[in-house]
Amino acid sequence: MIALRWFQHAVGSSIGTVMVYVFSGLLCALVVTSVAEEIPELAELIHEVRCIIGFPAEGARCISDEIDSLRDLQEETAHKNRELEERLQAQETREEELAALSTKVENFSLFESETLDFGVVTTGVRFGTVLRPEEWSHAWCYTDRTVRGLARRIAVGEQDAGKPIVWHRVSDAELQDADLTRAQLEQAQTACHFPKTP
Repeated sequence: MIALRWFQHAVGSSIGTVMVYVFSGLLCALVVTSVAEEIPELAELIHEVRCIIGFPAEGARCISDEIDSLRDLQEETAHKNRELEERLQAQETREEELAALSTKVENFSLFESETLDFGVVTTGVRFGTVLRPEEWSHAWCYTDRTVRGLARRIAVGEQDAGKPIVWHRVSDAELQDADLTRAQLEQAQTACHFPKTP
């Protein structure tokens, strides 16, 4: 029984204390609000405090600042979106131009040459399309030289995409006709620039 009375007294005192604080706080807020209308500095301070605690007054500067900041961000985002749309349109136009060009090109090959002291070694690479130069289909390598006023071409090697290089067998008679040695043929093989395969 004593415990129950003590509990009722403690709860009653706590509720009473809370009510006193709430009533005092409301009374202070009411007084400050009415006085704030007469003292502009106090009104400004109240607006700042309300902004800080997250309950801004209507028309408070923090709201207009936030709105201005959001408008600036919206304009910046719209500008970036327009730039991206323009870039995307330019990219699509370029891809259409390349696709049209690719249909007109039937044999797209690139050549790379290296000059050695006995002749020129050339590597040719054939591609399936202009749009994807990384997708090659066939490569070949040869050496050109002039012997006694006559042009001589020796096929050195070739490679199909995804397969190993196949070096051509060059007979002694072909080497003699082209005035080449086996060592020079090996140099020519080293000078071939076949595409790298994954």
